[in-house]
Amino acid sequence: MDFKAKKPTEAPVAQFTDESLATTALADASELVSMLKGARITVESHVKPAGKGADAFWEQMAENRATLIRDHLAAKMGDETGDIVAKGLQGPKSNNNVVVKLDLTPPEK
Repeated sequence: MDFKAKKPTEAPVAQFTDESLATTALADASELVSMLKGARITVESHVKPAGKGADAFWEQMAENRATLIRDHLAAKMGDETGDIVAKGLQGPKSNNNVVVKLDLTPPEK
């Protein structure tokens, strides 16, 4: 999924470049996660600063993108979501992508 590019002079609002494509991909992801009941889910958004703007802008952009994905997954999965964690990460090693991690370790009793 691609996100619309934002400049540090704009609000760090996360938006998909292609809403239809994102919706389809997230529907597939939510179906997979639904089959893995009890899986812990972490959505990570990695943002590489464009060389301009404060770190706070890029951190917020990364967090907002992860939250957008988390919210879409939660809406599609209903009560089956458990806790979905959204993490925004930025820095020189980031590569402007979103990672959905599934922890398949059985929940502790």
